[in-house]
Formats: sequence, structure tokens, C-alpha cells
Amino acid sequence: MAFRYSQVGTAFVSNSAAETSILKVAQVYEANTMDQGQTIRVQAKGTYNTKASAPGTLTLQLKFGNAAATSGARTLTAAITSLAWDLDAHIIIASPAGPSSSATIQGYARFSTSATAVETWTLSIGASLDTTSNMSLDLTAQFSVADVNNLIQTNTFLIEDTANP
Repeated sequence: MAFRYSQVGTAFVSNSAAETSILKVAQVYEANTMDQGQTIRVQAKGTYNTKASAPGTLTLQLKFGNAAATSGARTLTAAITSLAWDLDAHIIIASPAGPSSSATIQGYARFSTSATAVETWTLSIGASLDTTSNMSLDLTAQFSVADVNNLIQTNTFLIEDTANP
């Protein structure tokens, strides 16, 4: 796979219960540039915090075109301060390019819940994509509780792509 895009520097969401991108810039794949067998690997790393009690849930979504692979609303551990999280996922175009091309998005997100424990969340979906239209690739986060101490930030983001040698 070849490098397509990298982001270094912080993008974050805090004190909000709205779904919000945690990338500095969503990436756009232009119409008619995807083909069967093309694979996109997405990696993200960052830190997160949670409020001292009842922090609620967090939902991550990796979006590509009209498809969204979601972690589901995952219950957060209270009183987290600057612990690590990371995401590793693949988007695979499974059928010939066209207005109803099939794709699979599969991956995981790992969240440190203490100095020695990690929780793994899976993200997976099969979807139909219109590869004849522009498709945006984005990573979003949504807390169920808006609080200044509920914060997630992306420090690095990398896209690798088999179509960009």
C-alpha cells in the first residue's frame, strides 16, 4: 500500500453530544477513481478523557461515501485522563466500480481503560457505494453526555491506498 494522506496535530471534540468529525480535514475520493479489489487502510491514534462520574457513552463511526461502520454506543469508564486510543480499519471495494459497487469496512478501535487494561471495539459493515460519485472518508465521534471533561482527540491519522503507488 502507498501513502495517501497523513495528519499530525490535534483535532478533537469536547463538551458536545453532537456527532463531530475528529479529523482536521475529511478526505475526498473523486468520482470514478475506485476499482474492484482496491483497499484503503485507515489508522488513527489519540487520547481521551472522561468525566469523573456517569460519563455516558461514546460512538465512533468510520464513514466512506454513504457507508458508516460504527462501534455502537459504548459505555465509558469514568475519570479517564489522557489515556490512549487507536483505530485500524480496512475499506475493500469488493465488486466492479459503478453506481452500486459493494464494499466492506472492517476494523477495530482500542481504548486504554487504565494503565494496564485495554477495551477493543469492533467496526464492521457491508455496503453499496456509488463509485461514480465523489466519496468522503471521515472519522466521527459522539458522546451521549456533553461535558467539558468528555474529550476525544486525534493526534495522528494515516490513509494508505492500493491505488496510489
